Amino acid sequence: MEHIEAQRKADKNVCGGCYGNLVVMCNKDGYYLRCVNNCNLEEVGLDTAWNHPSQREKECLAERNAIEMTTGVNNDKALAIRKYALTPRLDKAQAIEVLKTCWPKAPEQEVVRAALLCATYQLNPLMKHVFLVPYGQGDRQQWSIQIGIGATRLAASRRGPVSYIDGPRIMSQDEQKQIRGKVDPQRIWAITKLAGRNGATSVGYGSYGITEAVQGEAKGNSRENMAMIRSERQALDRLYPAEMPMPSDVDTIDESFESSPLQVIETTARDISDAVEIPPSVAEKATTAPESLPDNGETEVTPFPKLSAKYGDMLGFCWEHGDAWTISKFKKRTHKTNEGWCNFNDLLKPITEKICTGAGIEDGLALNDKVKTKYEGRTWSKLSETEQLEVLEGLLS
Repeated sequence: MEHIEAQRKADKNVCGGCYGNLVVMCNKDGYYLRCVNNCNLEEVGLDTAWNHPSQREKECLAERNAIEMTTGVNNDKALAIRKYALTPRLDKAQAIEVLKTCWPKAPEQEVVRAALLCATYQLNPLMKHVFLVPYGQGDRQQWSIQIGIGATRLAASRRGPVSYIDGPRIMSQDEQKQIRGKVDPQRIWAITKLAGRNGATSVGYGSYGITEAVQGEAKGNSRENMAMIRSERQALDRLYPAEMPMPSDVDTIDESFESSPLQVIETTARDISDAVEIPPSVAEKATTAPESLPDNGETEVTPFPKLSAKYGDMLGFCWEHGDAWTISKFKKRTHKTNEGWCNFNDLLKPITEKICTGAGIEDGLALNDKVKTKYEGRTWSKLSETEQLEVLEGLLS
């Protein structure tokens, strides 16, 4: 192998066994590649560097996660457990040490359960794989073990490649009728279709209540995102079912929106007791729906009754085209049309202008002044889509 060829290959690839960097070596036959950890490259092969962060990137990410997870923890205790920040596999004793440091008020039983989970499935709380979350207050307070979606993806990747055929995205009303037999006005439903090795595919469904509290909403989290997380988790479980068979009471969350453990404890706890995923027996069953839903006398619950009366479910569906919104990588609602893309923010602008005019708000500056007093100095453009609808709903009162 020529030197330039060897150098290019070293720059674009990593060791297929440990994902370590490659170095160019020379002998009497020419140039060749060697793993920095001395793995046998003929046995483990090479992997594309694009798929795996460098050691420096891993260290920076691990340090950042460890700092976030130990915010508010005694400095000596925080430093004592940061040595585990890059440890891919914790034993039970190490996991208990980390969990008790991050969640000192958690009951012993839940700490031990979470530690066994870490030891069994090679998870690390400092990497935001596992969380202990309280809900309820006082004597009725209970604790829940929750798994980050990143940990679920990591576990699935150990069994083989995963590619996304469709989604995660919000299900349309027609899809809800076809799969579930009816449209559920109380919950937001999402769908994910995945492909694995040997041509295997799986479909997952997840839902989230439209009135259910969302952790990290101020950071951009949403009910739609949580529904998509649950649908992805179910799809991954079906694609590689034996890799991480989680107990039924262990929920899946988006770890990027979780606060540090002590901040969660010191603020108002949230109730997740009604968080559910669609049962597997129902998920794969396709049925023919009736043309119209029967009237059972129940009133549809919506967080924005005045807006919904005029425009329908604005967070779930485009009120101009009737299509379900998908969430872009920038956490914005959008959907594809024959002419291009339809964006939530573009459709909301004329509605905002009309409502503001009716409420006596003259321009954007006046709207920002009104918004800043309620949302801690943030302007209209910095609000999430849900918060913007909250403002408009209030102006209609």
